Amino acid sequence: MSTTRTMDTDAAARATSATTTMLEIATAVLRCRAKIGGERGTYDLAADPEGYITSVLTGLMHWCHANQLNWLEELGNAWGHFEQDLREDGHMPPEFTAITVRDLQCPKCGHRESFVIEMSECFLIFHDGIELHGDAGEEWGLNSYCRCHACDHAGMVYQFHPAKATSEEDADHG
Repeated sequence: MSTTRTMDTDAAARATSATTTMLEIATAVLRCRAKIGGERGTYDLAADPEGYITSVLTGLMHWCHANQLNWLEELGNAWGHFEQDLREDGHMPPEFTAITVRDLQCPKCGHRESFVIEMSECFLIFHDGIELHGDAGEEWGLNSYCRCHACDHAGMVYQFHPAKATSEEDADHG
């Protein structure tokens, strides 16, 4: 009987912790929404869906920062889970056209020559310690960290891709 009571107490504590976490995240989102002019109860999601998503993501970023979690790592993990969920549901994850450094341009200063980009690299490592470098090569993509070598403006690679900025400008001025 005491084992059952302990298990019930543990489950209740986990549920309370999860609820508290979700409330903290929701509070952070509401703070972000208020900072950019949304008044409580008056936000029109249909009129500004991107602003709402931005507020949700910014709130999550603040929550990660307050809880000493690496936002970019968490975002990468979430993307992996998203792709896995799509595959399990019989859908293919979105594919992005491969881009190269030649496709990039700093949105702040217009520099196109050099960027600092965060990459991952895979190695083939054997139990005897021999490593084969470059078996899978270096990988980076639209969601990789990017910094302009000329002016130090930083963001994600997709923010340095002029085609994205051009299509958004066309949509705004269409």
